Amino acid sequence: MHYTRLSTLSLCYYAAFVQYPLLLGWVVWLAQSARLVWFSWLDWLDRCGLVGLISVVRLARSA
Repeated sequence: MHYTRLSTLSLCYYAAFVQYPLLLGWVVWLAQSARLVWFSWLDWLDRCGLVGLISVVRLARSA
């Protein structure tokens, strides 16, 4: 009984110290890659002049 409790505790520690940092790193990597894709997409739009066009349309609507 004591052994199973100890192994359960060690499993919990393993999950806390190994799995969660891996999960956190995965989430951070996903967020960074999504941000990179988003900024490159915005850069592409800006090169096409669509961002300027959208801002002009917004200014015209607000005026």
